[in-house]
Amino acid sequence: MSAAKTLPVLTTALLLLAACATDPLRTPAPIATSVAMHCGQQPVVLKFSGDELLVQMGENRWQMEAAISASGARYQAADDETSWLWTKGNTATLVLDGQSWPQCLEPGALEKPFEARGNEPFWHLAADNGILTLTRPGAIEPQPQTYQTGTEEGDVVLNTEDNSLTVRITDAVCRDTMSGMPYPRTVSLEKGSERLEGCGGSPQQLLQGSDWQVVDLDGDTIAPSPDLTLRFDTEGRVSGRAACNRYMGDYSLTGEGLTIKQVATTKMACDAAAMAREQRFLALLAEIDRFDVDDNGELRLIAADKTVIQARLPWAADSDSI
Repeated sequence: MSAAKTLPVLTTALLLLAACATDPLRTPAPIATSVAMHCGQQPVVLKFSGDELLVQMGENRWQMEAAISASGARYQAADDETSWLWTKGNTATLVLDGQSWPQCLEPGALEKPFEARGNEPFWHLAADNGILTLTRPGAIEPQPQTYQTGTEEGDVVLNTEDNSLTVRITDAVCRDTMSGMPYPRTVSLEKGSERLEGCGGSPQQLLQGSDWQVVDLDGDTIAPSPDLTLRFDTEGRVSGRAACNRYMGDYSLTGEGLTIKQVATTKMACDAAAMAREQRFLALLAEIDRFDVDDNGELRLIAADKTVIQARLPWAADSDSI
């Protein structure tokens, strides 16, 4: 064999040996490509080129370089330790300027771990790392099963190896039949002749990741603007602008609903109309007991079964004048 032919073969062998080593490896450099993801409600574009990555979020950009990673692919901003991205398959963990974003997903990807549930009869499903577990009250101890993932007519389909259980997951808002809590996925299970319906994913994915612009306060239409907003972060805090001042508080999302408490504001003074709107907005926040997201993607904050605040994502608000 000639030296020209031997060199590529040797190089490939050395790369394979390196892949089997136990020490962390530098992130492999992919060919130039662009990947669209959603981190909660926030769209993100990742542009890979060799060892470099450009993270694009709206008008903001972060330049990153391949870094050491024990698994997956990790990128770090060269001059900022508080900004990095770690991809694993079709999901990613993203931290920008020290702020953690919701789990980022490519189109068709599932949250990890993925959970679903249903009522009457009650059931719970967990899928993680190739293992599927179905739990039902009164049934025998659940036996975890391996599964394969596929797609069919735009849905994600999970099939156990013995074909005893098929799970179809549709990217459409589902509401719990008892609590009314919205979930980002509609789920159906087929086990033999039995079919079960329920909801999947995390309700947080519907709230987090972007600034919502308020378009209605208790029936009064408002032109969307960055002066009246809500942002739900991954640490249980809600913040934004309240017509005049900035505000921050705590939110709690449980199986029963959504509550917002301990809201504090800055102390700027504005014109009388802005101050009146601010006080009204803050008073309504304190009354919230649950939320919903309608078919148009609008957020509805509900108090005593009445929608008291409606909000849109900025790109939706920009595309439709009020």
